[in-house]
Amino acid sequence: MECLSSGKQWDDVSCSCLCPRRTWRPCSTGFSFDYRHSCQCVRVHAAAAGGVLTALVVLFSAVLLVLGGALVHFKRRRDLDERRQRVLDDVNAAAAVGAAAREVVESELTKAFAEDERERPRRDAEAVAERSGT
Repeated sequence: MECLSSGKQWDDVSCSCLCPRRTWRPCSTGFSFDYRHSCQCVRVHAAAAGGVLTALVVLFSAVLLVLGGALVHFKRRRDLDERRQRVLDDVNAAAAVGAAAREVVESELTKAFAEDERERPRRDAEAVAERSGT
């Protein structure tokens, strides 16, 4: 319907909307008849430029899409690396606290064993004295 209302004809062979045959005419060198859009003679390079321009727009869009995807990927990767580093820092901090606590406990145990070793002869003497009844 849109084809007919624009004054063009539907071509079943090419499945496209074309200028009416009565408007077709030969063009001079360097020109070609535009059957689909303007129904006039157009410069050959101008007719080709439409396709080139479309290709450039598609190419530029694809490049932007790839760059945008890469940017999102690297940002997510950086965020993941930062989270991973924070977890490692937390684990290392907890290990350092655990190591410090372990050192304190070991120090206290060492002191307790040393004190026990110093007190042992006195306790042994008291135990012997209790058994012998003195």
